[in-house]
Amino acid sequence: MVKDKSKLKITKIIFVSLKVAAIIVVAIVLLAFVFGGREFFGFLCKGLTAPRPPKPKIKYAEFPFTLVYKIDGEEYTISDVITYKYRGVEWSGDFVIGYNRWEQKLKSGNKRIVLLEINDITVYYPTSDSASYYMGGKGREIVFTGDAAITDKNTNENYIEPISADDLLNKYGIKLISWEIAPPIKNIYR
Repeated sequence: MVKDKSKLKITKIIFVSLKVAAIIVVAIVLLAFVFGGREFFGFLCKGLTAPRPPKPKIKYAEFPFTLVYKIDGEEYTISDVITYKYRGVEWSGDFVIGYNRWEQKLKSGNKRIVLLEINDITVYYPTSDSASYYMGGKGREIVFTGDAAITDKNTNENYIEPISADDLLNKYGIKLISWEIAPPIKNIYR
């Protein structure tokens, strides 16, 4: 008899907890609809129904590279390794598109492939947005164009401004000669 009463008490507690949780969920949805409007409600539904991108079988790879360039006629070579590591799924701002997130690093520990630093200006060779391509997915290859990018610590270190090969030569005396990187891997996405 005592066991039946304790089971009944536990069942009541579970039932009440579920009832309270359901009331809270309904209240949140109603408040979101009232204060956020149809757009917010649609946003909420998209996030729950958006398809997840397939995951890669190979989640880490290394790509050795060599960049040759000249500054005022003197030749320099940078050899390092770009590593890509899978970091899960990331969603676009409106939850409509999910994509695989990759972490890109240089094995040397450097943040960027720096060609020149003058005062607060850093001139570097851009390699971002290429992880998906090199990891066997759809994406952009690092194409050698002779162009580079700069950042200015006085404005915003994260702001990236592209600079053409002509401006690179005229303003900084830099001419990019060649870029070689290991080919993309063959990967399976499921």
